[in-house]
Amino acid sequence: MLEAREITKSFSGLKANDGVSIAFRPGKVHAVLGENGAGKTTLLRILYGMLSPDTGDIFSHSQKVAITSPRVARRLGIGMIPQRLLIVPALSVMENLYLGHDGFRDLRPVKWDRARERVQSLMTSYGLDVPLDGRGKDLSVGQAQRLQILKALLQGASILLCDEPTAVLAPSEVEGLFSTIRRLKENRSAIVFITHKLAEAIEIADDVTILRGGKVVGGGPVEQFDRQRLAELIVGHRPIDTGRRESRAQGPVVLSVDGISSEGPGGLDDVSFDLCGGRIVGIAGVEGNGQRDLLEILGGIRKWSRGRIRFLEREWKAPGPMPPRAVDAIPDERIGLGLIASLPIRENVLLGHLDRRTLAGSIRLHRRAIDESTQQVMEAFNVQPPQADLPVEALSGGNQQRLLLGREILRNGPLLIAAQPTQGVDVGSRAALHARLLEERRDGRGILLISSDLEEILDLSDEIMVLYRGKILYKTVAEAVDQNKLAGSMVGWGA
Repeated sequence: MLEAREITKSFSGLKANDGVSIAFRPGKVHAVLGENGAGKTTLLRILYGMLSPDTGDIFSHSQKVAITSPRVARRLGIGMIPQRLLIVPALSVMENLYLGHDGFRDLRPVKWDRARERVQSLMTSYGLDVPLDGRGKDLSVGQAQRLQILKALLQGASILLCDEPTAVLAPSEVEGLFSTIRRLKENRSAIVFITHKLAEAIEIADDVTILRGGKVVGGGPVEQFDRQRLAELIVGHRPIDTGRRESRAQGPVVLSVDGISSEGPGGLDDVSFDLCGGRIVGIAGVEGNGQRDLLEILGGIRKWSRGRIRFLEREWKAPGPMPPRAVDAIPDERIGLGLIASLPIRENVLLGHLDRRTLAGSIRLHRRAIDESTQQVMEAFNVQPPQADLPVEALSGGNQQRLLLGREILRNGPLLIAAQPTQGVDVGSRAALHARLLEERRDGRGILLISSDLEEILDLSDEIMVLYRGKILYKTVAEAVDQNKLAGSMVGWGA
């Protein structure tokens, strides 16, 4: 149905795709795997007309085609489900569905009754439940994703390009997505599925292709591969063993949160917990259930309405706020909250250390110390390419995340907040970053892990909580966790 032959694409002399050939069959799910920077997203953008290849050809139904824009791609039946979901908060769900629809480009009014009937028919056919009478701002992450799938189907897509569609979904939402994908397969749609989660690739895919360094290094029917073999092909060697989360005596309490509440959507409601040195407290939950409020309160950029916070020997009562940068924090949104895309790597490293006199004095910056710290971060966390003057926007998403993690971990404070620390990170980097977090724990650092990745929470945490609509719905120690209750709490079971 859709085939790419010998696709090559370079950026500033670096080949993102290097002679990539790949074919997608109707009624099949094709997983595309690879490290960050391996060329997966570049390939999808070429297939959707967002980028033009330097060399190579694309064929649709055995006919050579030039996909020069997303509009051309849609005419060929190609739809894109981006990792960052494109929802206008103030518009209704129906308006979001038809925003930019190729059939509504003139000034004639939309016949909403007929449009709604079409949407409801697709929802029934594919099991896509979206509240049509709501607004974009009211949608959960899973609902917003279903809206994007509906939007592509409304435009006639028979080939869906999915860029890490499960990155921030709860387990039940992942199963809902897979159910929809299976229905799409039954209707002869082709699904291209980019993921870093190897278990999901093995579960849902029929075929798999592995990219490394922009080249195809393996592929075929998925039953020919196990997780270990896929991981070895992705990274080029056996992945790092993260080691076991060994039991250790907990240190003193470094952070105490007592009855914290905050106003507004996504606010907190009477949240309390203690975090000790040498422990990892994992907060699970689907995005939008209070995690961002907690992160911003502890980061000193948001006030709260009730409760108090004690960090080391200092205490703050409502409304706060805490001092900015009192704790080391990896935010859940790396560009904007953590890094400035247009600035070079060196200056982004400096952003995390302006409060440290080793890099910035009261009058001038210490250039040599800045260069040394930048080099240390790039080497310790394998930021590629290791060019201090390179703008952060030129890095792949995974390399941006490694830069952010490295900067905050090397601040070496007693408390580290890590929000979605491995989101969008490949299997090799994920293992290395998990190993580093466990090393920080062994060294006595207290770590607050905020993640929607249940496997990550279970692998790393000593204590586990679930945030749902701002409340702690489930709380336990790792040894006593009930995985069914844990997964169910993430979508409100027991609320």
